[in-house]
Amino acid sequence: MSAATAATPVLFLAYWYPPENESGAHRPARLAKYLERLGYAPGVVAAASATEPTPRDPIVRTPADPDGGRLTALLRRLIPYNDRIEWVSGATTAASAALVRHGARVVISTSPPVATHLVALRLRRRHRFAWIADFRDPIVGNPFRQRWHGRIYDRLVEGQIVKHADAILVNTDAALEGFARRYPRHRQKFHLLWNGFDPEEALTARPLPARPHRMLAHFGSIYGPRQPGMLVGAMSRLVAAGKLAPEALRLRLVGTVDHSAPWLKSAEFAGLRAGGALDLQETPVPRADAQREMAESDYLLLIDLTGDANGVQVPAKLFEYVRIGRPILALTTRNSPVERILARSGIPHVCMYVGDDAATLDARLLELLALPPTVSEPSRWFHEEFDARAQGDRLAGLLETLAAQGA
Repeated sequence: MSAATAATPVLFLAYWYPPENESGAHRPARLAKYLERLGYAPGVVAAASATEPTPRDPIVRTPADPDGGRLTALLRRLIPYNDRIEWVSGATTAASAALVRHGARVVISTSPPVATHLVALRLRRRHRFAWIADFRDPIVGNPFRQRWHGRIYDRLVEGQIVKHADAILVNTDAALEGFARRYPRHRQKFHLLWNGFDPEEALTARPLPARPHRMLAHFGSIYGPRQPGMLVGAMSRLVAAGKLAPEALRLRLVGTVDHSAPWLKSAEFAGLRAGGALDLQETPVPRADAQREMAESDYLLLIDLTGDANGVQVPAKLFEYVRIGRPILALTTRNSPVERILARSGIPHVCMYVGDDAATLDARLLELLALPPTVSEPSRWFHEEFDARAQGDRLAGLLETLAAQGA
């Protein structure tokens, strides 16, 4: 891949951006970092940040306008989801000024929220540039966008983005297939660029602390269908049957939870917690502390459940888990992107699938516990596919292609 010349400017529209710790902030930051290494000059328009109130150029922080005029107020009432419409007006003004100031000929908008793509659509009326729309989640078919009155809105918005963007990035093979199926006329626009990891962010397994039990840990919010009920049930049954000593394994859940969820009110949850086999910590944990705990866990739990029969997305923590290298338990659907990545990752793992009966789930947990908590090296394929340096090369290649096409 040849480097860009004369620091070719590129503008990112990213509602979340570091130092914000939202998971969606890390992808655009990684891509911007490694594009800069290749000779590009990334600028960023992001939402206002309490942790970075006075950012330095080339990051522009734009607050949302809660009023935003009559049209915005009306849209906020009509739109079935929180797509951050109130941010669009101010971000459009800031992005327009940034395009003029830096002379950027490429705009990369990344969602969610959908507002970033709406800003790019509005900019199209005023400026000429190549537009890459990056979907970290699809709009149509998103399992967390299932309101019946939102279907027309979702199809209209996603369709307009696909129609007007010069290229569409998606972050899983399943999402790529979905876009190609919905928009066969635009197949040439769709490109796969997985989520990944920054190799310069140190993350390796740490020595296991001395403790009387093995630790199976999950870090992150638990909400909606993304919950560990099938695992809690298996642990409870194995303890009751005498196949698992309650002091032999501790399930540690770190992050906020939805207290209305049935699994949290179950006798199995209460019994495991009372017996010391389950530890729930809802106090927020800084990312560095969470990564340290991950690196000191015997096993790592990945909850890849969305309520959809077919997996589409990949939780970002999968890449952290694989780099640590200790055995992984994935709660997922059959033939999901998570299952396919784990199968080629080089890391020992066990999958519990949606639809498995109780006996099968119990056997899966025992299979995990039979794995020693030793450290394995990720495969060469994993590094080639998900290392942010390689992903920066691929994105730069797409930018060169668009430039050659005169987009």
